[in-house]
Amino acid sequence: MIQIISNSIVWIVCVVFFLVMFITKLTTPTPEQKISLSTAINSKPEQASVTPEIEPQPEEGEEEFNAYKIKRYRQKNDEGFKYEIRHKGKLIKTGTSFSTPVFTGQRKHEANYAEIKTGDNITGNGIPNLVVSTFTGGAHCCSQFEVFELGKDFKRIALFDVADAGNSHFEKRGDDKRLVFVTNDFTFAYWNTSFADSPAPEVILRYCNGKYRLADDLMRKQSIDEKRQQDLIKKIADLSKSVEPSTSPTPLLWETMLNLIYSGNEKTAWEFFEKAWPTDLPDKRQFARDFRNRLTKSLYWREVRMMNEGKKICQESH
Repeated sequence: MIQIISNSIVWIVCVVFFLVMFITKLTTPTPEQKISLSTAINSKPEQASVTPEIEPQPEEGEEEFNAYKIKRYRQKNDEGFKYEIRHKGKLIKTGTSFSTPVFTGQRKHEANYAEIKTGDNITGNGIPNLVVSTFTGGAHCCSQFEVFELGKDFKRIALFDVADAGNSHFEKRGDDKRLVFVTNDFTFAYWNTSFADSPAPEVILRYCNGKYRLADDLMRKQSIDEKRQQDLIKKIADLSKSVEPSTSPTPLLWETMLNLIYSGNEKTAWEFFEKAWPTDLPDKRQFARDFRNRLTKSLYWREVRMMNEGKKICQESH
């Protein structure tokens, strides 16, 4: 009996020994594999060619200008971002940004973007300025730009609530010391169409007599010629026929009208309307009334109307 047990133990030991040797052989790399592994570990991966980009502003930070200190930071419990402005240590202004960091100044993201640093004067009056951009949150809402004066007295001189105009920015035009603010008017968002098809004409604002006003000299453009009008009229007719049943004209109609009105060519806009309205569509006059009513809801309408009446919006010169 003892002999049988002894033989069994020897047999088990031999089996285990051969299994260990077999597994070791499988897991031990060959010289060729060692070289390959060493190369993989020590070689540097090929770096893709990357187009140089402007380094984004850190989401948190502090900066000082004269007796002012501006602090930007993320709020606790992921409640968005906040900024604080202090003057001589005293807290004088706070603000929040819903889901994107607070930014100060403006970086030169595009060729037409002016670079703005805290303390730069952008209004032409010689008083240092601070530009703060935030986001309020919500669907199709709301990017905001605030402009402050960092002089002897602290003052907010502008609040631009630009809605979906995410490309809004400050530009330098010509020799004017003042930077202009370029944005879009979303008054006609969702009017008779989807948001994606809603026209939003460009608006250019300039600081004048203590506030930002329409830069009518930069907004005015030459009207479209007759050939271009006829091309648009044909396109509007074709697009209107492509929708069955058609109860409203294509947004291209009032997009063209708005572009004409916002470039100082309101008379041409209404002449175009008379020629371009599809003959098989009803409610032409009701459409015109609704369009006029919608125009009056624009923040810029008063000065757009002045521009179309030939009135100069700002007499101040620099």
